[in-house]
Amino acid sequence: MPEPTADEVAAAAAEMACSFDQQASEMRDYWDQNVGRELKEKLWALAERRPAEATKLMGQAFAGKKSLGEMASAPQTSDPNLKSAPPREFLNNTIVKDLAPALVQVYNKGSRRVVSDLGDILMKGK
Repeated sequence: MPEPTADEVAAAAAEMACSFDQQASEMRDYWDQNVGRELKEKLWALAERRPAEATKLMGQAFAGKKSLGEMASAPQTSDPNLKSAPPREFLNNTIVKDLAPALVQVYNKGSRRVVSDLGDILMKGK
């Protein structure tokens, strides 16, 4: 089988990039419609309070077991680096590694119980 030409490789890469952009756009729309505002509120609450078990707390909040007020009263992390980190860095180091795959899992499942399924996945830590 002959090697593809540079033009063929470029065309295939452009097609893959277009497909990826379309899937990413569909996922953003899905999340904005289903949990966008609620997700932002809960992430903001985590960034403000900096709880010790951010992923578990987020899961409990989405599962309906914790309110925003209860999230605010959760024990803070004892890690001085996380306490002093900017909000985005705190979230990246605590919840994003678990939240991103959970979002994909719920999206791929096509769940009708988006919020509670997301909470269940986060509480299990998978």
